Amino acid sequence: MIPPPPLALAQASGQFQVSGKSAGGVESGQLPTFSIDGDSMRPTLLSGWSVRFDPQRTAVAAGLYVVKLGGSILVRRLEARPGGGMRVSADNPAYQSYDLDPEKLASDGLEVLGAVVWAGGPIE
Repeated sequence: MIPPPPLALAQASGQFQVSGKSAGGVESGQLPTFSIDGDSMRPTLLSGWSVRFDPQRTAVAAGLYVVKLGGSILVRRLEARPGGGMRVSADNPAYQSYDLDPEKLASDGLEVLGAVVWAGGPIE
């Protein structure tokens, strides 16, 4: 089994040439893409992979999202919590998960840029 890649610090790259529509009705070839760099989302995502995300899907339920936090663009696993809070985690157990209460969401500057809808890259 190939270990998944890290948490993603994202750098803008090109666009995928894939046809079809996202759940929000956006042509998949028009969805923003980012390159993964790091190990925080390993084993789910590997360094060097790309992710495509849907900027129309920013309401958090549970899943992988591209977020802006502390001036960095990252891929994180988000889970909505009762009362409006959110759990933020990386898939690599070396990184600690944390909860943000509703008041801290705005003050900590967490911005959900969109849900990850595709990921892939070279096999190690």
